[in-house]
Amino acid sequence: DVVIGNPPYVEKKDIMTYQVIGFESDSCNDLYAYILERATHLSNGTRSFGFIVPLSCFSVERFKPLQVILTSKCSELFVSHWSGDAHPSKFFEGVDKRLQIVIARRVASIQDCAIYTSKYLKWYAEERSFLFDKNIRYIKLPKQDCYWFDSSLPKLSSVVEVNALRRLLSKKSF
Repeated sequence: DVVIGNPPYVEKKDIMTYQVIGFESDSCNDLYAYILERATHLSNGTRSFGFIVPLSCFSVERFKPLQVILTSKCSELFVSHWSGDAHPSKFFEGVDKRLQIVIARRVASIQDCAIYTSKYLKWYAEERSFLFDKNIRYIKLPKQDCYWFDSSLPKLSSVVEVNALRRLLSKKSF
C-alpha cells in the first residue's frame, strides 16, 4: 500500500558496480531520482510513497525531468523543506544536507497534480525529538504559482506568503 524510503544520494558517475539504464529521469544523474521514478511505478493504482531526498529534488534545473514525472503520475504531492546543515541544527547526525520530504499519492486516473509546499523549516537541537509534532503547515499552490522559479518550488506555508511573492514577482523591476 505504501513505499517509504531514504535512498542513497549518489551521483551516477560514482557508480562502478552496475549500470542504471532505461529511466526517464536519467539526465538527473543521481540514484535518488531513479528510485523515486521507480516508486511511481511500484505505487500504481491508489497507493502512496514517501522519501527523504536532498533539497535539489524540487529546487534545481537538473531534476526537472524527475519533477515532470512526479507531477504527471501523482495526484497529490506534499513537499516539506528541511534545513540540515547545523544552522541551527541537523536533520540527521552525520549528514550535512538540506533535505526535502516528498510524500505522494497516486490514483487510477490523474487530472492535475495538487502540489502542497511548506516553508523552509529550521529548528534547535532541543526540538529534534518532537519535530513532526510541530504541525508542519502546507499550503496548496495554485497551478500557476507552482514554478515561479522554473524548477524550484517556493518554500511557503501561508496564503499571505503566496500573495506577497506573487505581488513581488509581478513588478517589472526591484
